[in-house]
Amino acid sequence: MSLKKIDTWDIDGDLPILVITSRNGEPLEPDKWTSLTHQGGGHACTSFKRDCIILPIREEMYKKIQQLASKWLGTDVGAFGGPCLDDVNDYSKDLALLGLSCNVTYKEMMEAVYPFDLTRGSLQILTATELPEDLDDLLTFNSDFDKLFGSFFRWEAFILGENCD
Repeated sequence: MSLKKIDTWDIDGDLPILVITSRNGEPLEPDKWTSLTHQGGGHACTSFKRDCIILPIREEMYKKIQQLASKWLGTDVGAFGGPCLDDVNDYSKDLALLGLSCNVTYKEMMEAVYPFDLTRGSLQILTATELPEDLDDLLTFNSDFDKLFGSFFRWEAFILGENCD
């Protein structure tokens, strides 16, 4: 399986973007997926690599998402490990203003990589893209056991923005 590859530093001006990723399983329709490399963590230049589906952000949400990404640009949050508690609390408040949360996903937060808890509601807030009720329908598995294994928190969602360097 060969996915199209994108390095986000090649698409400056087109950030932020919204992506969903899966921790396991193989894409059922590889042409809808992208092998993405993104730089985050501020000056730490942490490489964020995921196979993902890039989803268009609702027009009415795009400016709000840009403001979120701009607020955290240049902060180096996550540069020296995970985000500190004060940053998580502040970020959580930012997401709440958008109708989103990060109760499960906060550990992934770093400058330019903004996770949020993936729910049907959170996706409906951010994108008009029609997705299957069960996101696992976007994947194929070698066996039922493989599908069951890793089913908790299999899916992740991120807003990817500019990194400071």
